[in-house]
Amino acid sequence: MARKIKKKAAVQKTQEIKTAAPAKKECFFKKNKKLTVTLAAILLSALIIGIVFGVIALIKRGKEIDYLSADLSKYIYISSEDYKNYPVDIPLKSVDEDDVLREINKLLVKNKDKNALFGGASVRPLNYTIKLGDVVNIWYRGYSVDENGVKTEIPGADNFKSGVAEALEIGSGKFIDGFEEALIGKTLHEKSLKTVASGKVEPGDIIYISYSAFLADGTPTTVSDVVIDTADTVAVNKKYGKGFAEFFIGKMIGDKKGTTEAFRIEGENIDTLYYDIKVTSAVRTEGEPHIINVVFPADYGDKNLRGTEATFEVYASTAVLYNKLPEWNDTFVTETLKESAESLSAYEGETLTEKYENKIRHELENRSEEINKELIEEEMWEHYFSKLEIKKLPKWELDKAYSERLAELSEYYTFYGMGFESFDAFMRNYLGLSAEENWSDYIRAEAEVSVAKDLVFFYIIRNESLLPDSAEYDRLYAKIKGECFERFKQLYKTDIEACKTDEEKAAKLLEIEEKCYEHYGERYFREQACYEYAYDFLIGFANVK
Repeated sequence: MARKIKKKAAVQKTQEIKTAAPAKKECFFKKNKKLTVTLAAILLSALIIGIVFGVIALIKRGKEIDYLSADLSKYIYISSEDYKNYPVDIPLKSVDEDDVLREINKLLVKNKDKNALFGGASVRPLNYTIKLGDVVNIWYRGYSVDENGVKTEIPGADNFKSGVAEALEIGSGKFIDGFEEALIGKTLHEKSLKTVASGKVEPGDIIYISYSAFLADGTPTTVSDVVIDTADTVAVNKKYGKGFAEFFIGKMIGDKKGTTEAFRIEGENIDTLYYDIKVTSAVRTEGEPHIINVVFPADYGDKNLRGTEATFEVYASTAVLYNKLPEWNDTFVTETLKESAESLSAYEGETLTEKYENKIRHELENRSEEINKELIEEEMWEHYFSKLEIKKLPKWELDKAYSERLAELSEYYTFYGMGFESFDAFMRNYLGLSAEENWSDYIRAEAEVSVAKDLVFFYIIRNESLLPDSAEYDRLYAKIKGECFERFKQLYKTDIEACKTDEEKAAKLLEIEEKCYEHYGERYFREQACYEYAYDFLIGFANVK
């Protein structure tokens, strides 16, 4: 699969934009959010887009750089010693039998009988064990544990504090790999937990605190939503100092008067003063949680968590139970999945289920290979930018990249901007910026990275003579143009289907093809053909440990 060196923005059909989801922070459950369009948002966005594309038109009349012939050394420099044999020491994705089983589970759950037992009510049968396909309401709290037994909470991996359980369909693949399967066979809790907003901290409570502190080295800090498990005194005291866990027993929860506490740890190299300590809330659990151990996948969104071993404490409260799931057998493969011996002839196996399992394995391995290339590419750019000398960046390229990105975000604002008081507010939210950060500066920085990547890529492939010969170039050029045209045909599918005659359809297709080629432009096809050809060579320069 070819990676785009650029994401070319355009005013595209409404059907496509409506399916595009705004950027979201990493979460443990996938959630969708729809925003309604307003006339004001559409008019404002149209105005912005018009201005942006006017700027792009002016830029196109400027001095264009041909990456395939221009002297790129005027802009950047990176030595061959730095761009070859670069180190990659990260967890990479692999495929095992558990991955195949998870895919089979997804198919069974997707095709289960949708009629819930007990009329769809959420129930807690006595001593019920969780099964594949159940929708279980759970509370979870995730943390990593170091060699000293000290727990570090994983950001976002905790819904204890909210007091609201989240529904998880077992086998759907919505949670981290291995989590759902580990719940199968576990019993529902008769009683689980409750959030406490007032009163006093009791032994065994899990509390959420905020505090300021002067650390042992004199560094001041202020933190909030720190999780303290008063039942785990050993781990808490190892992390914060002797007596810290016991200090909170009997303290007020959610004190409205603003009364705060102070606590001092004294001793050689550990003299720490905690002050303005508040217990903001507490969770009181009943019974023992289910303990589930997982490893965050190599391609997890938060790079800092990839490959991290994590422990989850889980309380399963109630479940929606369903009629019997389909069985994994040849009948399911033929009748539900619509496969046959002929369609699965490329895969080994005595039975259709064995053949389909090998198909799943093959597809997973291909996807795993692509994921690993993407992970290596992340490391590649990080390494290249640490070694890169940027002399200057071409202004017109920066302006073009900036304008195209702004146009893209303006389109999103048209369809997702209703909930925001202004374009400025939308941009801050979408880009995850604080009130002090300037979204224009952020987009400009994105443009600088994009242009620098293009310069580095073509600098290296020209230096290494990694350009396709004429036959391969023509093949890739035609392939990329064809893929872009197919995408445009999908965008204009409704218009094509509305044609009443073959002649009208042919004329419409010609019109769409012209729009497509005008939108992307000759330069895009040329550069992308080179990128697709040389991409694997650059990935191959990696020294993977």
